[in-house]
Amino acid sequence: MNSFKCSNCKKHLKTMPNYKVCKFSSEEKLINHYKSNKNCPTKNIIANEEEENIMVINNNVLEVMWAPYVKGITIDEDDYADYQGIMQTQYKIHCKGGKPLWFRTSELAANEILGHILNPDIQVISLLAEPGSGKTAVIHNLIYQILLLPYELGQQQMCH
Repeated sequence: MNSFKCSNCKKHLKTMPNYKVCKFSSEEKLINHYKSNKNCPTKNIIANEEEENIMVINNNVLEVMWAPYVKGITIDEDDYADYQGIMQTQYKIHCKGGKPLWFRTSELAANEILGHILNPDIQVISLLAEPGSGKTAVIHNLIYQILLLPYELGQQQMCH
């Protein structure tokens, strides 16, 4: 049993965390704080209980184990097509300025990587090149191509 004055710490903490990790100047101040204190180690627990986050103390270090960010987002086929139309329109507007958004080699590399992503037999894909050769441009084009996949393929690739 802990000896905290703070009712939240009594409820949520099973062991005494390191006072320095919790931003208190001494262990006594940690023990005698109230739940309104801005450094209360349970503030994250209380604020994130709905997210199912877990506060863990490992080797006197207070850690938050975050719940998954995405929780089963679904999008219907019509909205999916609308978003694709918006992206294609923005791309066409950009191209009317006379300069392509990606070099042809970036588009080809992204297309090849997309083929590997869609192949269930391929587990690891690497993109290696010299600094400044356009790896980021390849990834940007890859994202664009993934977002233009047909609805059925796009839904298969989503995290659930």
